[in-house]
Amino acid sequence: MDQGFSINEQNYILDEQQINQIIDFLLQNKNENFQVIQNQKYGKYYAVNNRKISYLIYLISIDDGNNSCCFDKLQQAQNYTDLVRGCDSLYVSKVYEAFQISQFFVILFEDCVFSLSTYKNFDRNQLIQLAEQMIDTINYLYTKNIFLKSFSLQKMFVDNDFNLKITEITFPKLINCQTEYRKYQQNSQSGIYLPPEILDLFRSNQLQKLILKTIEQDIWSFGIWLLNLSGLDYSSIKDITEGLEIYPLNLEIDFDINQVISIILTKEADRRPSLKQIIEYFECLKLKSFQQNIQMTFDENNQFLIASCKFVEKEFKKSFEIIQELAYKNPYSDEYLAWLGRICYALEKYEMSEYFCYQALKLNKNNDLAYFILGINNAHYNFLELAKIYYQKAIQINPNNILALNNLGLAFQQLNQFQFSLQTYQNALNISPNDIDILNNQGTLLYKLEQYEKSIACFKKALRINSDHSSSYFNLGMIYLKMQKYNKSIKYFEKLVKITPFDNEALFQLGFSYKQVQQYQKSLKCFQLALKIAPYKAKYIFNIGQIYMENLLKQKSYTYLQKSLTFKPQSQKYLINLGIFYLEFEPENALQHFISSFERFQQSEKICNFVGICFSNLSHFESALEFYKKAYILNQKNNFAVVNMNIVKRQIQKSKK
Repeated sequence: MDQGFSINEQNYILDEQQINQIIDFLLQNKNENFQVIQNQKYGKYYAVNNRKISYLIYLISIDDGNNSCCFDKLQQAQNYTDLVRGCDSLYVSKVYEAFQISQFFVILFEDCVFSLSTYKNFDRNQLIQLAEQMIDTINYLYTKNIFLKSFSLQKMFVDNDFNLKITEITFPKLINCQTEYRKYQQNSQSGIYLPPEILDLFRSNQLQKLILKTIEQDIWSFGIWLLNLSGLDYSSIKDITEGLEIYPLNLEIDFDINQVISIILTKEADRRPSLKQIIEYFECLKLKSFQQNIQMTFDENNQFLIASCKFVEKEFKKSFEIIQELAYKNPYSDEYLAWLGRICYALEKYEMSEYFCYQALKLNKNNDLAYFILGINNAHYNFLELAKIYYQKAIQINPNNILALNNLGLAFQQLNQFQFSLQTYQNALNISPNDIDILNNQGTLLYKLEQYEKSIACFKKALRINSDHSSSYFNLGMIYLKMQKYNKSIKYFEKLVKITPFDNEALFQLGFSYKQVQQYQKSLKCFQLALKIAPYKAKYIFNIGQIYMENLLKQKSYTYLQKSLTFKPQSQKYLINLGIFYLEFEPENALQHFISSFERFQQSEKICNFVGICFSNLSHFESALEFYKKAYILNQKNNFAVVNMNIVKRQIQKSKK
């Protein structure tokens, strides 16, 4: 049964009188000089002798006002001390001295130098070392028919040699489900170690049920203890216990350690690994080798091919599930881990993607896929210089890594290092001359550099390889639109719309091309289809308004031009075109609109020009001249302003005569 007393882990009740009593007792019995020192940060007290040896002070309250109960608690405290003294495990702390002072029973533990709660991050070797020591302790205690009383990190210590020191142990006891669940609900440190089988008993309304402490429960608590050591937050641990999610990948520790913890934290108690199996797991972790063959078996190869196909088909979750299962069978395959990084990137789980890549590189520093994935992760965050380094490392390892070459070209392009970009694309095409993605990227860069004929050649070659390559049709349409070869742009956009009839941007550009050759009905139809797919695109609404204005449909034109401004109120272009509408249909409102626009955009030469036009139309030539001058000052190459200044000057002179 439970010992029936509580240890004050914070030691906050020590006062000066108690400290003096402890020192007096030690002086009398040990004939040594002692002082009591508090660790202010963690609330622990240590008795330190003149040889700088410190002993952790534990106080057990034995007085609750009932003499018979006080005697029982004193007896239990003495029994507890004898129980600890009877353990000869390195990892169970030794009792230096135990004695009663007033209403407390005092125990001084040796070598409890640092509480595990004082550590923030453990490296791989430390985590494995502590895990082995803990499982050795559980195993030792189990052979003695003793159990750990608490897995709380605050109640566990290490000595100067980083050996675990356990202070709280107990005889086998009956557990009250309700008491344990209350601790769990209170989010206490001890509560997070609650095994799911006890939680299930509570859920089944067996509140008062007493169950015997089992080794399976301790194995679960050991798994949670490892998660706690590795820094996983309380809410995530609680979700595991409650079955809200499977074991979450802890990105702070290595993949193989994650795998072992996930095996330990099996929901069904009878399916959890034995102590012997857990010891073997950690032996394997030290050797970094499970018993599975590192080379793929025939069945693994088939599964890997299926996963690859699922990835190509964009079934990323299914692909991840297959590769993850392979990685659990063989956690030291850097290929599997790099692929998990690749799939996580596709799933937009960028932190996990980087984690898997770094794990792969720990196993094989020449894994070019891992470097490539790290490159695209950094490119995603716009760390382009760092992305370049990873791409170049991947290419150094594997000069035929087309993906890395292509993305290195893109990184150079985004950094405006265009010659390096073109050279990188050409290097990639020398290896894989029919790679459509590289041809498309090269063509896009050439278009940006206004090398239109070379750009057209790239996209046409891509279409010879794949006649349904939508990006090439779109880009050819845009080039011919830029070159004002509207019939050719119509040709390519029409082909694109046949392939992707619900591509709103393709429909819009086709409509815009029709508009340039004054095929307004076809243009209007395309714009309306595009707007139906993307109803909040301001430019679609604006162009519909322009077509209605061209066809003198006043009310419809106004409705769409005004609506475009509600979606893009800061657009000077849309403001100016609404003003043009007023000039066309409601000239009496044009001046007020452009004056209002000028108040918002006083540095716009175009708005100044239009204010000048409005004043000229009203024969207010002095005011018109003022705004044409403003437009000229803003841009001295504004020939429109110069011409109109001369016109209104003549009008002013004429009016004076």
